Amino acid sequence: MAAAPKLLALAPRLQASIAARLRANLSAARAALGKRLLEPAGGWYAVIEAPDSRTDEEWALTSLESAGVLVQPGYFFNFPREAFLVVSLLTPEETFGEGLKRLAKLI
Repeated sequence: MAAAPKLLALAPRLQASIAARLRANLSAARAALGKRLLEPAGGWYAVIEAPDSRTDEEWALTSLESAGVLVQPGYFFNFPREAFLVVSLLTPEETFGEGLKRLAKLI
């Protein structure tokens, strides 16, 4: 309780930093993935529509094994059909950009 005022005072700076990273990573995802990127409705995830030649799980495993990029399969988020991948926009920008390059080549 004693630390709460000091922690709350930091909130605006932390929120601004997080928001800037989210905007930068979303912009990079739009540029790298084009129409494959679903327009977000909020939050800090980006949803990618992969070709339906594989399941969500197959794409997630291929992404990890072939490109070294960790993604979440769409079924974690109850998509009504296959071939969706979910990535965190909270990832540091340099790491996120490299992952996007690898993922874009893969899909």
